[in-house]
Amino acid sequence: MSTRCSLFLWVLALAGLSLAFFAGCKPKQTMNAAADSVSKYAKEMGESAGKLGTKAGQSLGLVEKKWDYVRLAYGDGEVPAAVQGRYTVAEEREIGRALAIEWTAKFGCYTHEHLERYLNRIAAALAAYSDRPALPATLLVLDTEEYRWFGAPGGFVLVSLGALRAAESESEAAACVALALAHAQLRHALNLYERIAGGALAFEKGAPVEPIRFSAAAEETAALLVRNGHVAADVRSAAREATRLLVRLGYEPGGLKAFVERTKVRRQARHPILPADELAYCRTVEEAVAQRLEELHAPASGRTLVPRFRRECASCLPIPRSN
Repeated sequence: MSTRCSLFLWVLALAGLSLAFFAGCKPKQTMNAAADSVSKYAKEMGESAGKLGTKAGQSLGLVEKKWDYVRLAYGDGEVPAAVQGRYTVAEEREIGRALAIEWTAKFGCYTHEHLERYLNRIAAALAAYSDRPALPATLLVLDTEEYRWFGAPGGFVLVSLGALRAAESESEAAACVALALAHAQLRHALNLYERIAGGALAFEKGAPVEPIRFSAAAEETAALLVRNGHVAADVRSAAREATRLLVRLGYEPGGLKAFVERTKVRRQARHPILPADELAYCRTVEEAVAQRLEELHAPASGRTLVPRFRRECASCLPIPRSN
């Protein structure tokens, strides 16, 4: 399937590019298209997460059929209250949606129905094993060859074409998804968002009371995570949680370490001397994974599922291009 969403975003972006350049702001059309795209997937994938999540692990062959999945949010059409925290799930997802719009406006959104369903099954299965199983997982693919993965409040997971292309097995693709999901589940972006906004935001009837402050904080948070990523403590805790989820689903225990190492090697092939922060990120993830595997007494091996990954994911990726 063609990259309809990406093409649509770029056409609109080009139409308003010159005006936006002199105005010093994002093209309004691009933001509107990104909002439409995120809303579409939040509705189609997020609201069906309950139905998808209850069978995801079974359909992927990762768990026994007798395992009783915890029902995910939206399975019965109702939005549950947050188990903990200052927001309901609906309010948290509204913040996550705002961040997802910023990222899809910047990088574009790649659409491929088969690929999306495959990756969302993986995300739903991982979410069902997390400490917040009532939070739906909604995965979008960013149309960029950069190695990017983001986790936004409310269970939004965004992974790039470049990241998926770096994976060589389902266990590695799942590791990338799990790392982004862990950031979302642990509220790392949400905590940063609140620090930038100057505190928790109030909602009334599902909408932010201060829309300008709400949007400005989302824009700054998204830009900061693109530019600097998460702090080391958040990277460490996300890597630990992602490792736990992968082990529980029976994936190759070292999948996350292998994935991050491969992205580092591929970066070094283009730029032999990597920035210190990128090397520190890889080292933090690798150390966190090794420590967590030891604590979990994880098995020496697990499922890699290379043939299925090639069929369901790798074959759906477009021809690589330089950004």
